[in-house]
Amino acid sequence: MIYNVGTRRYRVSTPLDASSPSSTERFCAKNSFQGSQTTKTHRITITIARALHKYLIGRQGSTLSSIREASHCKVTVPRENSKSDTVELEGSEGEIQKARDLIDKVVKENLQKVPYTHFLSLPISDLDVQRKISEFQRDIHGEYFKSLSDTSFNAPASMHVTIGMLRLLTTSEIKGAVKLLKSLHQEVYDLLGTRSLVVKVGNPAAMEANPSKARIIYLNLEDFEDAQRLEKVCGLVRSRFTDAGLIDEVRPLKIHATIMRAAQDSPTTADEPSQAADDRRRDVRVNAVPMLRRYGELSFGACKLGQIQIAKRFHFTDTGAYDSEGAILLP
Repeated sequence: MIYNVGTRRYRVSTPLDASSPSSTERFCAKNSFQGSQTTKTHRITITIARALHKYLIGRQGSTLSSIREASHCKVTVPRENSKSDTVELEGSEGEIQKARDLIDKVVKENLQKVPYTHFLSLPISDLDVQRKISEFQRDIHGEYFKSLSDTSFNAPASMHVTIGMLRLLTTSEIKGAVKLLKSLHQEVYDLLGTRSLVVKVGNPAAMEANPSKARIIYLNLEDFEDAQRLEKVCGLVRSRFTDAGLIDEVRPLKIHATIMRAAQDSPTTADEPSQAADDRRRDVRVNAVPMLRRYGELSFGACKLGQIQIAKRFHFTDTGAYDSEGAILLP
């Protein structure tokens, strides 16, 4: 069954068909007899991303109980500590279909509550530009933003241009997204030709309309030869992923690289996962006017953007760059 959530098309399972099971659905029929009437019972498994299981279960099991009662179908969800993403349904065809309809409804209502897991990006990997950005961050932290935590400043090795946020909840969705990206290789080359995508990095700015109450400071990027080439490439990739239902953002594309998100840390533990630690940050506002008055036209030089990748949020390599699920190289 496929349904739309915003611009995203989401598949939970295939139509019920006991005669031709799919790879994610297995039927095990058995006969039970009641008097002279034969009742055929089916057992199937459907794939539901683990991130959605808590919504399927509900508070103290309330949602799962209501699905069972309304459908008269036996619904088994993996235990909390299990890594399985398969949900088992057992009952008649009608009972199973009713349960699946109810499960689809729960998934549809809660899908966008699940945090984004990945993002499409162009990494800024030039070491000289990274060094200059690091020095700039250190200077403005000490001179203008002393109250902010160190985590307010993005690691230079992780700098990138974000094309779009992705919510890839299963291995098959990740593989599908990588396959789609690689299929765009020729279209991207048709736009760029044989010329490398070299951009100027600089001109710090505040994301907010009122820089005296700024939260995000970013750098502008501009193609040396034609400013529209970078925008066209990002727009092409974003539109293809939107058409495929993998990007559901409504905000317009903005070409930039974030270097600071003003925040102060809440108490945390040394072994806390990075995503949990990020969630504990307390966003604040700062007056960026004096800093921008001094550094608003600062240039960090030029760098070549060498690839478009699907990066995994909160996961980094030893160098500090984001882990990549897959990428296409640029000229």
